[in-house]
Amino acid sequence: MKNKIGIDQISSDLKLLFQISENGEFASYENKNIFNIDKRQFIRLQVIEMLQEYFKDKVIIGGYLIVDPITFVFTTFRICEGVPPKATN
Repeated sequence: MKNKIGIDQISSDLKLLFQISENGEFASYENKNIFNIDKRQFIRLQVIEMLQEYFKDKVIIGGYLIVDPITFVFTTFRICEGVPPKATN
């Protein structure tokens, strides 16, 4: 059974996981549960693998996580409140 974790706790955990600090030691940053992970620190595949490992035994209470499309500098993902929108074809 997966552990149910709140958005605030997940955000805090992911800041530690991706080494995001208040002093800006790394180029990666978080603002309002939107994480921008600098590709010089972790490449996109590493970010996705780290998220998969983190969430293998956890579920977000009242929310979901989405990874944004590919960009040159950052891998961006966000923790959203509510229910994920249904996929459209």
